Amino acid sequence: MPLEAGEFHFLLEICSGELEEGNAVRTFGRLTTYDVRVSEAILSVHCNWMDYQLWIHTALVEPFGAHIRSELLVLGETETTAGNNPVTQAQLLMNADGVNLPLLKRAVEQQRKYFQ
Repeated sequence: MPLEAGEFHFLLEICSGELEEGNAVRTFGRLTTYDVRVSEAILSVHCNWMDYQLWIHTALVEPFGAHIRSELLVLGETETTAGNNPVTQAQLLMNADGVNLPLLKRAVEQQRKYFQ
C-alpha cells in the first residue's frame, strides 16, 4: 500500500516525541552515519544550540547512494523503539544537496501559518 503524502515535520519535532506512531512524515537532515549491514542511517540537524538525531530504517530504499554529510529528504512512517526513541521507516530518500534548506524551512513555516 502506498504511503500518504506526509506532512513536513522538522527533526526537532519528531525527536521531541510530538508525533504519534504511524504518522506519515516528510523531513530533512544531514546524513551523519549509515550502516548497510543493519539498514540504519542517522540524520542530524543543529537547532537552537542543540543537535537532534533521528534514526532511519533504510531497508525499503536500499541500495541508495549514501554520502556522509549529504542533505537528505525523507518520506516515511514514524515508529518508536523500546526506549521511546523515534525512528522513521523510510519509503523514499532523496538527496537534497543544492536545495536551499533555510528557504524550505521558511516555506514550511509559512504554509503552516496559512493553514491555521
